[in-house]
Amino acid sequence: LRVVGVLVVFIASCSDIGLRHVVHIGLGAKLESQGIQTRLDGLAGEALEATIPVDPPVVEDALEGLKLPTLRDAGESAELHVGETLGEGGMGVVRLARQVPLRRDVAVKTLREGATAEARNELLREAWLTGGLEHPNIVPVHALGQDPEGRPVLVMKRIEGRSWKSALEVADGDDPRDHLRRHLDILRQVCRALAFAHDRGILHRDIKPENVMLGPWGEVYLLDWGLAVSLREQDRGRLPLAVDVNAVAGTPRYLAPEMAEGEGKRLAPASDIYLLGAVLHEIITGEPPHSGQSLFAVLRSAWRSEPKTYDDQVPAELAAIAARAMA
Repeated sequence: LRVVGVLVVFIASCSDIGLRHVVHIGLGAKLESQGIQTRLDGLAGEALEATIPVDPPVVEDALEGLKLPTLRDAGESAELHVGETLGEGGMGVVRLARQVPLRRDVAVKTLREGATAEARNELLREAWLTGGLEHPNIVPVHALGQDPEGRPVLVMKRIEGRSWKSALEVADGDDPRDHLRRHLDILRQVCRALAFAHDRGILHRDIKPENVMLGPWGEVYLLDWGLAVSLREQDRGRLPLAVDVNAVAGTPRYLAPEMAEGEGKRLAPASDIYLLGAVLHEIITGEPPHSGQSLFAVLRSAWRSEPKTYDDQVPAELAAIAARAMA
């Protein structure tokens, strides 16, 4: 398959993943020190595929001294007509809106009443990070402003479709070869988005089918950059830095060993490449690479990251790519 060559080139060019190594530390002690094992051990099922959140970095109030244009949603001069709620979580709310001057529908992300300064900073970091990643496979940011109360407003392209996760199951009558080819093409587009982000010094850290949206016209978008960090010291104070990470964050069943340790100094493009390998493993086997009866067991599986074996039905080239990405 042509896409196989693209994946090989991407994995080979982004990082020397053959030099990946695991620093043997007391994983149990580290997790216990973070309170993760005590709080979350015993979780199973869907919880093991949910993202482990991480406390955001403490930075100075990014809004202090920052001047943003006011985006009004009422009156004759309204730029946005805000409508129904599309989704919400934490301190953020995403609503459908009409961008009046351009006569188009957009998605608008704002904050709930009473949002903290850190919540405002988090929304600004999301805007700065994704706004700087202009790529066909990353949701475009149209504008950043503030509402009349001074809360930041992020205006984005409205995307429709379904998650990649919901499309992975083979439907009755579906040719397995066509199914594989289709999902490898999706993975190739995710690879392109990551290659672009890595070139800008950004790591995603939570690549999984649930975080990829498939549009009705073949669009593929890599979403949810909430755990993304920068590898560049020049971004300190504006974006969270990889070197400052000191806690486990991500989705347990896909994690790279250094992510399971929470070792920020070891985060690199190879960490995202491992996640790509984990997604490829799921495409060709039907399951993510790490498993266990509890969260701690899954994290230990991720930390050990033992080589996987594949049956004869899996194309040898794809098995080799997945193994190399997760080496």
